[in-house]
Amino acid sequence: MSDRRHRRLIWIVDDSPTEALIAERSLGSRYDFETFADGSVVVERLAAGGRQPDLVLLDWVMPGMAGDEVCRFLRTDPRTAELPIILITASRLQTADITHGFASGANDYLVRPFAPEELRARVDSAIRTKHLSDSINLERERTSRFQQQMLGIVGHDLRTPLGAILMGTEMLGEHVGGSSEARSILSRIESSASRMTRMVEQLLDVTRARLGEGIPVAPRITELVPLVRSVIEELALARTKARLELVATSDVSGIWDPDRIGQVVSNVISNAIQYGKENAPIVVAVSSSDVAATITVHNAIRDKPIPPEMLATLFDPYRRGPDTAHNASGLGLGLYIVHEIVRAHGGTLEVESVAAGTTFRVVLPKAGSHAAMT
Repeated sequence: MSDRRHRRLIWIVDDSPTEALIAERSLGSRYDFETFADGSVVVERLAAGGRQPDLVLLDWVMPGMAGDEVCRFLRTDPRTAELPIILITASRLQTADITHGFASGANDYLVRPFAPEELRARVDSAIRTKHLSDSINLERERTSRFQQQMLGIVGHDLRTPLGAILMGTEMLGEHVGGSSEARSILSRIESSASRMTRMVEQLLDVTRARLGEGIPVAPRITELVPLVRSVIEELALARTKARLELVATSDVSGIWDPDRIGQVVSNVISNAIQYGKENAPIVVAVSSSDVAATITVHNAIRDKPIPPEMLATLFDPYRRGPDTAHNASGLGLGLYIVHEIVRAHGGTLEVESVAAGTTFRVVLPKAGSHAAMT
């Protein structure tokens, strides 16, 4: 005797007791059943709560609430939105009827009179497909929870020791005296730890974005030109051979996350330094309209323009430029993160590469992401 606790529950909705009994007998003793003589009773039963069905056999032509109406109602309730529904009819047989039934939310369609084995096959298939879908969704939830846990581990358990290493090298630097060898070793440690920290931060951002959470931003009123100028000055100290020029006729203010926009500007300019023509100027321009600010970064090309097929995937994660010798230590995440930050602000990011040079263009609504919804 089968264990009733593990049997599937089928709702049979039919105004004919005889037809409902035929369906029940055709399916045999493997299932539990509840029968309803009218669609309105189904609505009342759903509102009352209790055990939910695994599948509904739904007569189309019934007095009162017809089968297609019941089907549409079930699709509006979160508890039954994904419930397998098989419409059964002896009269709605035209192509337009079948199309209408599926449009109402039915998963399958069965014509009376039917063979018992056909009904069993269709019910078994629908329930099996639903069970497989549930299993896939459960596995996705487990994977998402695991990724969230890993995100916490990376965010805390790796950044904490890296912070300690950086602090330790700074403290040791005050006690090594004039030893050039010791300072060289400390410099290499600090450089490696800083690079690892940047990689960890990039991986955290990418993980958040790929989990669907998006890169977090904290917008506030921001003056754009001083922000861009400070990023240029910082990069100029680290990249002494780079020629960076800022072009801005007036300041521009908007509601943006200054740290994240600084990250955008830094990554795009760094990319221009990495792949642009050496010793050629990199021009950073800031302009504005009534509703948006635009940042463009232009560099002369080193060899030839970026090919169209590479432009199409330039903002994908783990993509690096063709000249990897100039950026061997990167993860290929910088431009992907730039794209996600701009998107989080409701803005757009475009790139053009021609013989005259490569230009990145960042457009940011002055009202932040709210501008994208107006």
